[in-house]
Amino acid sequence: MQKKRRKKKVHGSQESNTKHFLTKMRPGCLLWLLVGLAYAHLAIALEAPYVLTDQAISGFPHLYDVFHPSSTTNGGMIFLHGGGGIKEKVENSLGASLELAERHSMLLAFPQGQSKQTCRSPPCKAYTWSNYVMDSGQDDVSFLRALVSHLRGSFSLPRMYLTGHSNGGMMANRMWCETGDSLFDGFVSISGPPSSWFAKNSGTEHKACEAASQFGSPPPFLSIFAYTDSVVGHTPEQHIDNELWPLSKITRLLSPYAFVNDALLNDIFAFVQLRAPLRCGESPPRTPSTETDHLRVFSACNGTAAVAAIKGANTDGTCHKISAGHCIAFLQKHLGCGLLDFAGTWLTTGEVRCRTPKDPNTKTNPKSSKKKKVNEKNKFGLLVGVAPLLVGVAAAAALLAMVGGAAVLRKRRMDAVEENMDAVEDQFLQYTELPDSAVATEAGPGNGE
Repeated sequence: MQKKRRKKKVHGSQESNTKHFLTKMRPGCLLWLLVGLAYAHLAIALEAPYVLTDQAISGFPHLYDVFHPSSTTNGGMIFLHGGGGIKEKVENSLGASLELAERHSMLLAFPQGQSKQTCRSPPCKAYTWSNYVMDSGQDDVSFLRALVSHLRGSFSLPRMYLTGHSNGGMMANRMWCETGDSLFDGFVSISGPPSSWFAKNSGTEHKACEAASQFGSPPPFLSIFAYTDSVVGHTPEQHIDNELWPLSKITRLLSPYAFVNDALLNDIFAFVQLRAPLRCGESPPRTPSTETDHLRVFSACNGTAAVAAIKGANTDGTCHKISAGHCIAFLQKHLGCGLLDFAGTWLTTGEVRCRTPKDPNTKTNPKSSKKKKVNEKNKFGLLVGVAPLLVGVAAAAALLAMVGGAAVLRKRRMDAVEENMDAVEDQFLQYTELPDSAVATEAGPGNGE
């Protein structure tokens, strides 16, 4: 008898089984696979918060720092320090951080002012801004134009705001009067009233405050000052009914070469005579709209032109005697939150209040500011960038494992079937290979030929 052996069927490889399984996969499983892969791709594309330090704009000596959150839906805020300020120290005093930028969904930028005087070691430089009160020796208006253009273009910011303390606030007033809405969408000045040169009855040089607008009205403006400020107004509560406020003589003696003016326009007069009329045509009274235990608020134009006047004695020890009622620590203590929080809340909601009244005066060692920024970058980068990436990759890997596992299981089942068929075939071959006599005997009597 001819020996016949069935040809063993060779099944496809694991790769072909996987492809076969994908074609037969249930729609729900395939959907979750696609979702996992898409989420992993999105996590890679999502930008983690980061800090940039000592950035420069071509053609200008100013350096600046940037705190960039994962989302900038509320735009960006430039903060100008006061006279003699150093950007790193001001960032520390304000509690600037990636966490704060994240909370407001707002990029924060801190440029360094310049000085006319040069020296080998500080504090002989009066770092400031050219605001018609002091002179930095630089064209700061052109610098801010270039900075805004760069930040808008590089980070796709939908809006830009300008905030400043002391001489930085005075610069914010100049920018509002001279640039209107061509650069910024909102302004906040803190203990920095406008130069007396913008007063209608200025006895010296006069500068026009037009706040030109291409959209019908200039941007919103909030000014903040303390009644007991010993630097600005010396003090405002003593000169509240005077159109002009004097600057502290001690302040001017510290850097006489930098000052071009010794007087300021009363912040409430600026609100009544300039901001409200130019913003919406109103002529509000010089009386507060609302008052709390620590704050008087003057408001017009549906709150888009406002003044927040801080009440409280300046003898609580938060400031040096020379800057009593003026320093950042005093202002934050009496407002109940950080200046950046207060300004950011008003710029994004129109509300004159604190959003997060906790630890506004917490400071860190200035020497470790760069280390702090690196740590913040690492922490928030892992939180916002790496964690979603790992989740997405894990989800995709789990689904792919399901696909591969199912294919392996199917192959094992096919192999088991193959082994059973081989066993049956072997038994059949053993029977057909017996001699004819054995076959006849085994077949039984009466079955032979």
